[in-house]
Amino acid sequence: MTNRTKWLIALPFVFLVAFLLPALIARGWWWFANDWAEILFVALTAGMWLAATAFVDIEQPRGPRDATDNLIALGLIAAAPAAVIDRVYGLAARLPVGVSILGVALATAAIFLGVSARVALGSAFRPRATAGPAVHLVRSGPYRWVRHPLYAAALLWATGWPLIVASFAGAAVALVFLLPALVRRMSREEADLQRVLGATYVHYCRHTWRLVPFLY
Repeated sequence: MTNRTKWLIALPFVFLVAFLLPALIARGWWWFANDWAEILFVALTAGMWLAATAFVDIEQPRGPRDATDNLIALGLIAAAPAAVIDRVYGLAARLPVGVSILGVALATAAIFLGVSARVALGSAFRPRATAGPAVHLVRSGPYRWVRHPLYAAALLWATGWPLIVASFAGAAVALVFLLPALVRRMSREEADLQRVLGATYVHYCRHTWRLVPFLY
């Protein structure tokens, strides 16, 4: 696959997940058109997958694919229809607008944290992290405080994005898939980095938090 052909796959997929499937669930193409939160949710659902497509350079080397990749993708795919069902037929439509505002705040924080972490990684970024002989330890940006800010951003996003339409059910669906996948990834990556970097990485771990400052 090339970077050109990935878009031939991504664009129909984005249309299916962000527009067609929600429209079938809500029984109307423009189910979201009269509410700012629903408009934003649909736009961010499409934007999430478009950004993910643009973010990854298919032609660059990547680590081997494993079960965590599938869990993360399934969680994000399943969260969208779950949130729409909750919004159209469930509790979400009856919750106060403050829940949607909280969702916007969490999603904004996720974007800021994710971009900050990606900038800090620079050329060290890999779509599927592997610790090779040339790996070096990044301590700038959010990596000064936490060891996995990209995963923290993913969890913030998975929580905040469905809450934009006040769907706790959508957030729960996303987190059920993402949490075990990301915990497994963190454990594997830390073991790899400790094997390659030795005492340097052990010292770094002692002075940083894994995911959330002061908590974990």
